[in-house]
Amino acid sequence: MPADRRAPRSGLTLGAVLRMAFVALLLSMQLLLLVASVRLLRQHAVALYTLLELGCSVAIVALVSEHEDAAYRYAWVVCVLLLGVFGLVLYLLWGRGTRRNRLSRRIREVFGRRREVLVPPPGVAERLEAGFPDAQRLSGYLAREGFPAYDATCARYFPLGEQMFDALCEDLERAQRFIYLEFFMVFEGQVYERLLDILARKAAQGLDVRLIYDDLGSIVTTSRPFLERLERAGVRVVIFNPVHRYVHQLYLNYRDHRKIASIDGQVCYTGGVNIGDEYANLYPKHGHWKDTAVRLEGAGAYSLTVFFLQMWQACTGEEPDFAACRPSPCAAGEGYVQPYEDGPYNNPNNTAENVYRQLIGGARRSVYITTPYLVLDETLFSDLCMAARSGVDVRIVIPGIPDHWYVQQVSLSFAGPLLQSGVRIYRYTPGFIHAKLCVADGQRATVGTVNLDYRSFYLHYEDGVLFTGGPVPGAVEADILQTLSRCEELRYDAWRRRPALQKAVQPLLRIFAPMM
Repeated sequence: MPADRRAPRSGLTLGAVLRMAFVALLLSMQLLLLVASVRLLRQHAVALYTLLELGCSVAIVALVSEHEDAAYRYAWVVCVLLLGVFGLVLYLLWGRGTRRNRLSRRIREVFGRRREVLVPPPGVAERLEAGFPDAQRLSGYLAREGFPAYDATCARYFPLGEQMFDALCEDLERAQRFIYLEFFMVFEGQVYERLLDILARKAAQGLDVRLIYDDLGSIVTTSRPFLERLERAGVRVVIFNPVHRYVHQLYLNYRDHRKIASIDGQVCYTGGVNIGDEYANLYPKHGHWKDTAVRLEGAGAYSLTVFFLQMWQACTGEEPDFAACRPSPCAAGEGYVQPYEDGPYNNPNNTAENVYRQLIGGARRSVYITTPYLVLDETLFSDLCMAARSGVDVRIVIPGIPDHWYVQQVSLSFAGPLLQSGVRIYRYTPGFIHAKLCVADGQRATVGTVNLDYRSFYLHYEDGVLFTGGPVPGAVEADILQTLSRCEELRYDAWRRRPALQKAVQPLLRIFAPMM
């Protein structure tokens, strides 16, 4: 895809500004109501203070008793203890999650029927175990969670987002029956216009064209005219979890962070790439944007198509025809693929985190990871340290130019103890690394949407693909090693000598890391 760095990216639309202003107004009204209530009850200060302290105590007990991650719970405990009544209000508004709302119940119900749809292909698990005994434990875990392994799948790895978009557009042009797209963010620009042109032509030809995008992820860049334009083009659109419906739980609301493209069910894509110019290096706000994706053709594409259809069903109530989406096998496929998805309905059993933990814990020679955010819970942090101390070559690549300075400071706060344990950490100096990769021993790898942070593991709907054997694990390892040549390696001595301001700020921010 030719780069045109002179082309400006579209700014905030009027509709987006109005939506954000509406949300801000509702939040302000909530806070004003709180202030007004306090002022009205000032004459009963002692009773009010006692009541609020009791409320804080009840909230703390409830937090400690929840089945969420310990660090997530205790971050809110600290918030309530430090801020008192305001901490309590923040927790009541944004800390309790939304698993009881109607959409979450439907998702839990629909996704709970996954095993009825994703039936393991006969003989594949046995062949995988015979060929890769070390991979059997992780593969078996995913299979028992309802995510079967497939052979007969041709897999291709894309080390850059622009390469993925070129291949995706070629496949979209060849679509004969349907096109299903699901993305966290959709930005108007050159990439979007190129895709929309194809989608409009295919819809005019009678194809079933659908798009799911996350409302919060795209709130800045989408508007009513944006939606109307898609609908006029014949694209059926679902906006996941509209913000205005759950504004009272906006900050820690559960979001659809998945990225899936299914063409006729025969070819599917996933990875870290959203629809936007920066993902194709056409908008260099954060320097060079390093992102990755994978393409599955054949049997393994079925799971990703099912993931999309189940989300569509949960959002719309439409019953999908799964049988009509079954792909033909790709005879030239090598190795095994195992698509999986995760979300808050799984808590506290987090499939995505368990994939990473088993890849790290089962590695004998090396574990190479790339992640835009290094915000670890205690279990994953311990797994990385233990692997390094056991002689495994553990390397992690993080951004050199961050998209959020405070998250970068939290990531760097984890760097010191990891470096001290023997983990090697690199900063991608040309820009921002958005790729979500983990490869163990050059034989097993996962590529998908999962960041190493609390949001991905506990709050977001995510997806990924586990690769065992075949061309992808080796390609991922080679890509990471090549990426290291463009990185600056962090040293423990240099980390200890970091500026005093960072030393002061990082521990404070880390307390609230689970809330970021």
